[in-house]
Amino acid sequence: MAEAGVADDPKKVTEIFEDGFKMFQSIEKSQESSSSSEIYAQIKNAIKLFEESTRTVSLLGVFSSNEGVEEIATEDLKFLLLPAFLGSLTIRLEQKDRIRHLDAAETYFKDFLKRCKEYGLTDVKIPGKEVEDGDSDSNTAVSSGAPPNLVSMVLSRNEKLRRYRQQKEYEAHIDELIRSTNGDWSCNEEQRRDYLLTLIRYWINRAVEELLSIEMERPILQHMEEMKIKGKKVKEDDSNAKKKRPPLQTVILTKDKVQKAVFGAGYPSLPTYTVDEFYEQRIKSGEFPDPCCRPANLCQHNSNEKAQKDQGSDDEDRPKTELEEADELKKAREWDDYKDTHRRGWGNRMNRS
Repeated sequence: MAEAGVADDPKKVTEIFEDGFKMFQSIEKSQESSSSSEIYAQIKNAIKLFEESTRTVSLLGVFSSNEGVEEIATEDLKFLLLPAFLGSLTIRLEQKDRIRHLDAAETYFKDFLKRCKEYGLTDVKIPGKEVEDGDSDSNTAVSSGAPPNLVSMVLSRNEKLRRYRQQKEYEAHIDELIRSTNGDWSCNEEQRRDYLLTLIRYWINRAVEELLSIEMERPILQHMEEMKIKGKKVKEDDSNAKKKRPPLQTVILTKDKVQKAVFGAGYPSLPTYTVDEFYEQRIKSGEFPDPCCRPANLCQHNSNEKAQKDQGSDDEDRPKTELEEADELKKAREWDDYKDTHRRGWGNRMNRS
């Protein structure tokens, strides 16, 4: 019922739009981040006001594709800006579901540009749409004979510079109109219409820039989402690959079969193995290496060690020669002479005289 009442009262729609527009201007001029609680609350409230205005304007049938911009009443021109404002506010929302917000903002901006093209306010090519046959950019690229990528880069750069210069001109003209009227449009409808049309053209260029930014940002976000999904899948695969080892079963080890019979009879609930049986059971389960399948290099290493030990023992058992005995006798005599001239403890007197 409340919505029907608003639709029956165009003045009420204007008041809702003006409230949202004042809030929107405050958000645009604010230096605070969109993530701050105060600015974020203003964004959400402004979106609600503009959405309510959009529903009401749609019910009233203010716009028609069969009309020209000159047939639109001056006070109805501002409603053309509704999708542009909604797109600008939507793109400022939280980053948690960024791709969904980008899609919604893209829809708003494209709807705004489409409506402006229908009314002859612009002939801009909407970013993201396929180039139609006979498009001036494609014809220029073919006729010049230059590489298409290079030509498109030059054309896009020139177009961006042109839009930038236009934006500065529109901003200066809007400021001049506001200063000359002090924000009071009741006295001069012509200035009011000039102000609204200039504001619409300003937002046409801005919508194009926003759409180009969305086209560049979306692939990055999609790539990040794919990397997250791959990371989760890798973690799941790793967790599945790491099989849990079965818990160790308590067993009783005995030296021989006699002890096995004794302990087995005393503890029937626990398995009882001799040392040899336990080792064989572990070999079958793959936990212990099989002695019959040792590497060849290990066997060679063991044989080399054994040969060295045998050689050392042979050297010890071999009788000493006369030369070796003479050398040992000489060393013993030199050691006796050294002890005669170097009494025990002389080298460690701790600075005592």
